[in-house]
Amino acid sequence: MSGGTGYLFKDAINLALAHVKHVHFTSGEYIVADTSCIQCNTKLGWKYLYAFRDYNARKVGMFCLCRADLLTYKEKKTRKQKLRRKNQSVKAQFRIVPW
Repeated sequence: MSGGTGYLFKDAINLALAHVKHVHFTSGEYIVADTSCIQCNTKLGWKYLYAFRDYNARKVGMFCLCRADLLTYKEKKTRKQKLRRKNQSVKAQFRIVPW
């Protein structure tokens, strides 16, 4: 997780849970599980499993994910196009010439 602004989500897909731990945030004390992408294994945030204070119970079961690590559809498409252009330029540098 690269830091930055985090957002709460009720549901999230394509995430794996790992490393359950006890943490202290400015908003309170929690038991959380780290979350990471199931495809690239990038740490994206955590899932609230337990809140020690009743006023924080609304967060239990929710995911806190860092916006900087998430891609919108447009960002994903732009990244794919850049990678495609980069791969094409690499292929052009190493053309195979038949004998």
